[in-house]
Amino acid sequence: MSSVLKVDAIQNTAGTSALTIDSSGFVFPKRPILEVGMDANQTLTNATWTKVAFSNIDHDTASWYDNSAYRYTPQQAGYYQVNLTLYNSDNSNTLLRMIGAINTAGSNYGDHRLWDIDFTFDGATGTTEPQTRSASRMFYMNGSSDFIEAYAWINLNSGSPQILNSGEISRMTVFFVST
Repeated sequence: MSSVLKVDAIQNTAGTSALTIDSSGFVFPKRPILEVGMDANQTLTNATWTKVAFSNIDHDTASWYDNSAYRYTPQQAGYYQVNLTLYNSDNSNTLLRMIGAINTAGSNYGDHRLWDIDFTFDGATGTTEPQTRSASRMFYMNGSSDFIEAYAWINLNSGSPQILNSGEISRMTVFFVST
């Protein structure tokens, strides 16, 4: 014997929808999503870990992002995919090394590197070309005190490196994947 449950939406007791099912049978769960960008270019101290100032919130479906601390604190335990893209261009200065990383709940962000590009590897002398780097990584968050922050470490031959907002390239997105 089989039974069939026919519904278009599943709600919690307060009446907010957690799941919808369309007429084709596709299921659309409501999940936390974050997309943040920069309001302006950010100048970093050369060869120093610096938190990326993602102050412009494009999407934060759960309102868990603090745009003054540049920190996302998920309140649902589970696995989150974090995507980070940074754009660096310093005109006449030579870029020697560029690292992007994620800090999770005070971890050593060097342990959570998404990329580490050494432009002096194998005898090269660096580059003056603009650089865009993107990467993704999955993190488990405990749903209470764990947080996500983006960090950059950029080394130039002279001057102060910048992360640029040009064309809204520099961004961070976070997606809830599973418990």
